[in-house]
Amino acid sequence: MATTHPRYPLTLPEDLKHSWMKEAKNQNVSLATWIVNMVEKARRKQNSDVTFLRYGMWFVTDKGDRNCRELADRHYSRQSVGNKQFCRPGHNLVLRTALADALWVTWSGIRDDGLDAWECTIFRNESGYLSSDMIRWAVRATLKQWGLPPKDGIITYVDAEKVASRNPGFCFKKAGFQLIGKSKKGLLLLQLSQRDIKREYRSII
Repeated sequence: MATTHPRYPLTLPEDLKHSWMKEAKNQNVSLATWIVNMVEKARRKQNSDVTFLRYGMWFVTDKGDRNCRELADRHYSRQSVGNKQFCRPGHNLVLRTALADALWVTWSGIRDDGLDAWECTIFRNESGYLSSDMIRWAVRATLKQWGLPPKDGIITYVDAEKVASRNPGFCFKKAGFQLIGKSKKGLLLLQLSQRDIKREYRSII
């Protein structure tokens, strides 16, 4: 069953709904009221610009979101822990979950690898959602927000030495990305090609 509020017309996944219902009951308010109170309190505290555009489990926010910065601090690629900036210069689509336990950034900017592509520069999942499902929804959000990507599609780099998986990049592969090479530094290069995007997401582009 969907749970909506007239001011913030979002639809909650069932797993979130049940956990949040307990919190609402403890405060003796309706679930919809509890959601609004929680989000508005978070926005005042963090000065966050969450827009309430929602794609699956993802909400669109911006690069000033403090919870996202804290998630980025725990990602292996983070070079300056604590720095307020966790996005590259250029155009960034920043996505977060409602509970701020996952982060995704799609980036478009000046590249030095010869590719004409958008890039997932960071994906951190501390939630209970399957990472491959989150990636698919992040791709959908990117396509809905930005349209069809350049000729080399959407890419990401994975440091095989810094991930625990025996199959580095497995969640991206499950979401349709393919290993196409390595960077000069030995990072795995995974790509969701424009052709595959047109085939798999043709209903939204």
